[in-house]
Amino acid sequence: MRIKFLGVRGSTPALSPQTPLFGTHTASICCTSNDLHLLFDAGSGIGKAPLPEGVNEIHLFFSHLHLDHVTGLPFYKASWNPKITFNLWAPKVEGSSSLKETFETLFAPPFFPIPFEKWSGNFKFHEVHNGEKIPLSSEVSLLAHTLNHPGGAMGYQLTTPEGRFAYISDTEHGNPEGDANILKLMYDADLVAMDAMYDRDSYAGHKGWGHATWEAALQFGKTAGVKTLGLIHHEPHFSDKDLLMRDEKIKDLAASALLIREGMLYDLATKNFVQP
Repeated sequence: MRIKFLGVRGSTPALSPQTPLFGTHTASICCTSNDLHLLFDAGSGIGKAPLPEGVNEIHLFFSHLHLDHVTGLPFYKASWNPKITFNLWAPKVEGSSSLKETFETLFAPPFFPIPFEKWSGNFKFHEVHNGEKIPLSSEVSLLAHTLNHPGGAMGYQLTTPEGRFAYISDTEHGNPEGDANILKLMYDADLVAMDAMYDRDSYAGHKGWGHATWEAALQFGKTAGVKTLGLIHHEPHFSDKDLLMRDEKIKDLAASALLIREGMLYDLATKNFVQP
């Protein structure tokens, strides 16, 4: 299984022009093996997701449906390919009768020119629930747990014969249930991608916004014994220089932690980042 980071910005694409290293796109991750094609979130980065010839089924798992995590969906080729079964998994949105209705609301005039029901993709809709274990093949499964974020969010733990990956985006520490779920998702993980938008100082002015500090993320990773902790959901105003300074500070404290850059590729079998 290979894990490619297509977008690692938070809230909106990067607002600084000086970002060739860390990139500009919002959240999207692609996980591929010989027989599985998985995606996490559909931020602006999903438009770069590979769609190899012969793929006939895709699973896309949304952490939640805020705009920075769905905005790229219309620009992903599978959304328009009726030959591919495109499974959309997400937590239920309060006040909506179904996930299908939610997407029809998100992508409709005057907000988007082509109504969702007219897209030619072969969509299947699945609600994800707290504590649910989803079998993806005879050897691969996904565990879901709720996170502490306004309106709700879901984190995921992907378990394969090669190893374990956890995706924990858009979560704020300090909530007992949410903190416990973060540790459950991190358990025995080879690689974790976790929201670390703030540092301790900037967080003081953003409590309740639903995002974590890198200091809290490091503590979670240490407690859970995570092998490699990748920090994501970078502040959109930050330049490469800002993020490199943060990355150096983090590596001084935890050699196994780093800020993820757009385009990075991790091989779950070898437990290493490799050349894309």
